[in-house]
Amino acid sequence: MGCLNEKAGAVFCTPQGGFERRTTALREFAEQVCRRLEWLEKPDRLLLEMIYEQGFSIRKIAGILRQNPSTVSRRVRSLLDGLFSSDYQVCLRLRGQLTPLEMSIARQRFVLKKSQRAMAASHSISLYALRRHLKKLAAVIEKHRTFGTPAGTAADSRGA
Repeated sequence: MGCLNEKAGAVFCTPQGGFERRTTALREFAEQVCRRLEWLEKPDRLLLEMIYEQGFSIRKIAGILRQNPSTVSRRVRSLLDGLFSSDYQVCLRLRGQLTPLEMSIARQRFVLKKSQRAMAASHSISLYALRRHLKKLAAVIEKHRTFGTPAGTAADSRGA
């Protein structure tokens, strides 16, 4: 897959192998991030690819983008929070109960963290209709959390 190349992984290894377990966990995390990159829009995807595939540092990326390293770091953290959003994971598990429009709204809401106006505009629906869909998503998520995962709907381990 190319996530976290050897050069980038070498930073976390010592000759004694003290950080071997940490390196394995980091590599697995990076591969999971890379599997989920398709959920993001192109600029965000490129940012995470620079980190997890090419092994660029936050400082180097900040220099390229001419931004403060803390700004870039905060953006990366926000993107990772979205990619691993528990609410979106619930929506993925229960996607049979949701329409394609609702899945798209869930992705924009939980992963991309778009505003309601931006979501409504991108789907050509009113704010009222969007809020109805968001209420349905909230109800589905709450019901799932209250009653747990029903039998036969195990987590999707391929990309979720």
